[in-house]
Amino acid sequence: MYLIECINAYIAATQMQQKETDYQTAYALLRVKRELQTQVDFFREEELKLIKKYARTDESGQIQWLGNERFAFEDAASAEEFKREREKLCMTQTDEPETLRAPIPERISPVQLEALEKFIRFGEE
Repeated sequence: MYLIECINAYIAATQMQQKETDYQTAYALLRVKRELQTQVDFFREEELKLIKKYARTDESGQIQWLGNERFAFEDAASAEEFKREREKLCMTQTDEPETLRAPIPERISPVQLEALEKFIRFGEE
């Protein structure tokens, strides 16, 4: 399994937790988030290192943020190198997760379903 799959599943679980659901689904979402927290923390730390390495900084050495979690690059070559290194980070191998079971949710987006399919089997007993 790739690290980016863990990140996407964590995001999907976070989004789905915003709506009230049955206990089994809520518990499965909570377990997924807890089990992926270490991978998410690792990804955030490594991504921040890459941002610090390739981002344009001001006179005081602070990253020039453009808003909405975007930042300016030093130049086009820095942008390409950041993209390459971030993709490598995303493709880092992680352990296969334990698959949980939960009832079919009343509503779920295709993106959320795809992100969670390796972690939660919906509708299977």
